[in-house]
Amino acid sequence: PNGGVLDQGDRNMTQYGLRGRLGYEVNPGFIPFVEAGVDTRQYDRKFDDFGYQRSSDGVTIRGGATIELTRLLSAEISAGATHREYEDKRLGTLTSPVVDGALTYRLSALTTIRGTISNSIDETTVVGARGIQYLRGALEIQHALRRNLILTAGLRASESKYQGVAIEEKGLGAFVRAEYRFNRNVAIRASYAYDRIHSSLPASSYDSHTFLLGIRL
Repeated sequence: PNGGVLDQGDRNMTQYGLRGRLGYEVNPGFIPFVEAGVDTRQYDRKFDDFGYQRSSDGVTIRGGATIELTRLLSAEISAGATHREYEDKRLGTLTSPVVDGALTYRLSALTTIRGTISNSIDETTVVGARGIQYLRGALEIQHALRRNLILTAGLRASESKYQGVAIEEKGLGAFVRAEYRFNRNVAIRASYAYDRIHSSLPASSYDSHTFLLGIRL
């Protein structure tokens, strides 16, 4: 309100990770798999603005399957657990189930409808919170106007619970995206997203508008 500048540089971090998946094709329409990953998150500042060391190491293990239900309908589901160890012992550890599901319906050769749902953990710099356990879902429709011009639009919803403090957030949003493919290897992508977040913490609810333009290689 007073026109000041809020420094949020303590949120800047770099994440390094390695993930592998091993699957076996039982038949062309059913491929079970196991997946494991490790990562480390290193914050640019050793201590955040409240004196916490938020750098951490994590490991995730899950199992699942890709399933072709019909020639037009396919699914991928997986479940497992993720565990994080924080550099700051006051934050302890964080263990959470991870669940991912996707259902894809090919309405035509040009149009695809896709629904997704996921449950995992995310980062936060809220005082006393180890992380955020979130549940996210989305429904999108993708249509090819031309072979190299793809349009996507969708709706999404989320629920976030902060671990270690009594804060919950619920979100609703919509997004549109356009992708132009110059060839099989290079594409340019532009997108816009609107999100409305309602927080149980007073004066913390907000609306956001996100515009992105990028190149995909």
